[in-house]
Amino acid sequence: MSSRVLTPDVVGIDALVHDHQTVLAKAEGGVVAVFANNAPAFYAVTPARLAELLALEEKLARPGSDVALDDQLYQEPQA
Repeated sequence: MSSRVLTPDVVGIDALVHDHQTVLAKAEGGVVAVFANNAPAFYAVTPARLAELLALEEKLARPGSDVALDDQLYQEPQA
C-alpha cells in the first residue's frame, strides 16, 4: 500500500531514537517523516514548527470578519 509523505526528510525510527536532536536540527522545515518496518509511522516535529502550526490552526479557527449577521436576515417573512 502506498502512502504520501508530506516532507522531503525521512528517517528510520532507530536513527531517530539514537540521535533525535541532530535529526530534527537537519530537517528542512522542522519536520521529519519517521519510518518503521519500511512504512511511514509518524512525523517528528521541532518545537518551533509545532508552535507555528498551532498558531496557524488558531488563526484559521477565528472568524474571517468582525461582522456578525442577525438571525432575522435568514428567516423568511411569514404571510
